[in-house]
Amino acid sequence: MNSHLKPTLLIGLVVAILSACSGGGASTSVSVPPLDATPVASGLNPSPDGFSFANFASTASTEEFNADDMVAMFGNGAEICTSTSSPCTLTAEAAAWARMVNQARSSGHCEGLAVMSASRFQEKSTPATFSLQNSGDTTHAIIRAFATQFLNETTNATKAWAKQSPSDIVAALSASLKTGKPEFSLGVYTDGGGHAILPYAVEWPSEKVAKVKVYDSNWPGGDRYVTVDLESQEWTFSFSGKDPANDPNIWKGGKGDIDITPLSSRVTGTCPFCGEKSGVQKTLLLIRSASSDWEVETPDGTVSATNSSAGETTAQPLRSASTTPGAPVDYLVYGTTGKTKITSKSVVAVAGFTGSVGFQYTTSGKNDTTVDISASGISTDDPTVTATLADGNIVATASGENTSLTSTGEQIAVVTETESGLKVEATATADTGAIAVDASPDKSGVGYTITTQSAPNEITVKSVDDAGNETEVTKKGQLDSTKTSNELPQGLEAPAVKPGLPSVAVRIAAAKVSARSNNAVSTRGNADISFDTSGWTIAKTASGSKGFQANLVVNDGSGSSIPACTDISCVKGMSTSILTSGTDAKTQKSTTTSMTFTMANVKTAFSVKCGDAPWQVATQSGSTYAAYCDAADITSDLTIYISNSVKN
Repeated sequence: MNSHLKPTLLIGLVVAILSACSGGGASTSVSVPPLDATPVASGLNPSPDGFSFANFASTASTEEFNADDMVAMFGNGAEICTSTSSPCTLTAEAAAWARMVNQARSSGHCEGLAVMSASRFQEKSTPATFSLQNSGDTTHAIIRAFATQFLNETTNATKAWAKQSPSDIVAALSASLKTGKPEFSLGVYTDGGGHAILPYAVEWPSEKVAKVKVYDSNWPGGDRYVTVDLESQEWTFSFSGKDPANDPNIWKGGKGDIDITPLSSRVTGTCPFCGEKSGVQKTLLLIRSASSDWEVETPDGTVSATNSSAGETTAQPLRSASTTPGAPVDYLVYGTTGKTKITSKSVVAVAGFTGSVGFQYTTSGKNDTTVDISASGISTDDPTVTATLADGNIVATASGENTSLTSTGEQIAVVTETESGLKVEATATADTGAIAVDASPDKSGVGYTITTQSAPNEITVKSVDDAGNETEVTKKGQLDSTKTSNELPQGLEAPAVKPGLPSVAVRIAAAKVSARSNNAVSTRGNADISFDTSGWTIAKTASGSKGFQANLVVNDGSGSSIPACTDISCVKGMSTSILTSGTDAKTQKSTTTSMTFTMANVKTAFSVKCGDAPWQVATQSGSTYAAYCDAADITSDLTIYISNSVKN
């Protein structure tokens, strides 16, 4: 076994969570503290500690989970990269894990947004999370945080808490929030999907009802919450309602439909496909389907979209939620390693790991399909299925009648048949490179093809017609099994805007109204924040006047903010009157206001001056610059000065 560098699993821009490239997945138990019905708050607020942009589908961003992300999470050891030189070329099995993550991202990143927000709050990272933009390093950090839900340690911890009652979960959240650090993400599930949110406070409207306040990435800056009835052990959550107190489509559930995941499980997370592959790891399946007509038969029993558990095996919607009937839903099946049979009647995309190999397959939905998974292989008699098997740095893909792919650890044997009954066999090894055998019907006289990845951007295709005549051609190309993401089958694509929700603009506007109506005050005064851009040349030809974003965030309990500007003339007109220090009429608590102004992605050096503070020069990041003002206890008017020259 090769030695490995000790990697860091980057959740936020600053937070480093340690990981190791070895096998894992031991059972997890939980300790439930006594329930204390006392209001508690961590100090986190959806604004400025959550993101200003909403949860997004993978198609809404050009970024994807890639080799750099794999190295950031697990290091550049031999099970991740084919060599220690940079850039990293992923091994076949590492690429398979990356494809699984990218498939899971299709419907959203709520898990990553919640985890990264909590991590940045704990580390007191700057600038404020609300000022970050959904691009570059920030997006990749969110994606990596999202990917931690597929670590064995994280999944085991989630399963353990899913067995607890809703009141036990409230007790654990209350105890953790007293420390001032949100230590859990919260998962809620319904027939239409699952969603991850970040608890930051617990209130008690009555002695038997807990109101868990949450940062919900679907509603940036909004006042959202989960209500738990301790007598009935039932919970409710407004996923899509503009007014969460009056949502006709409110989510409801009980024990088993709600869980929490400790951030600590992500700290101890290990590479799920590395190590000696002793077989003690669990089988993990990611199933994306537009219909609930699938089931998975395991050594523990059968699970499905309507039967969430059998023995130690569970099936839950992935925490990326969809509530539109007929829209694709992702399910995560996790349980005992052993012979597994997956049946489906509609188009599905399945990816997973057995502890020994990684696999994936897609169906056309034309046939009732059965696929068998063993510890070291995959097989099916459906000729419309395209199946891939990866083991270490060996990978093979096949389609045809009676297809099987089996790994010995040293090679993958491929056996399939053409429609006419001709048996086709091939072998993939670390030396041959990736191969793909296509014996599926409807190839216009070609009986089958065997394609080999002969070079990084070159494939060799051997075609054999029905008469046995062979032709071979080499051309530019890349097999899907060597990529970190593949296109989803028709019918499983995800829209850029999550289904079942109002538009992002409507959600942000509703969040502001809801937040203000729940924070009525009596004695607060007003202060004006304005901007002086006299030091900036406002012209379309000015090198710094375009290509940037600026945003003002006010943390007065209302979650208010001014939308990002994209031109310096917009900043000139940016001004707001805010609520300042005073006493809340409802709680009688003293309240002060803090403010953050961020201007980022400016293409030339610039400076800002926050009130009476000294001028500060923007920080360079790559080819752009960014600066921010962060003022607390605002009780009088404040002017922020901006100049496109460097001032000291």
